[in-house]
Amino acid sequence: MDRSYIPRSIKKFALYLAQTCAYLVLGAPTNAIRFNWTAANLTAWQNFLTLWTPLFNLYSNKKGGYTTSTKIKLEGIIANLIIYAEANKLIELVKATVSLNSDD
Repeated sequence: MDRSYIPRSIKKFALYLAQTCAYLVLGAPTNAIRFNWTAANLTAWQNFLTLWTPLFNLYSNKKGGYTTSTKIKLEGIIANLIIYAEANKLIELVKATVSLNSDD
């Protein structure tokens, strides 16, 4: 997989994860279905967001919540999502979708 599709910086990844989670559930059929993602793939992707959000909120609070430990945990989530996406060929499934549009 071209590793450039998933951002590595914490702030860019936060936006990427939130936007992709929202986009995958849009449409009828949903974009996740259009991309041939399984229900388990979608659930896992959403679970990454569930894990990410409280840590990112702490990280964003530079006065009270930002710690090296929080940063390391966020970087771990990024790494795990990349591993999951690669193992399940999720980016390739999106790229292989015949009916891609400008939003994809």
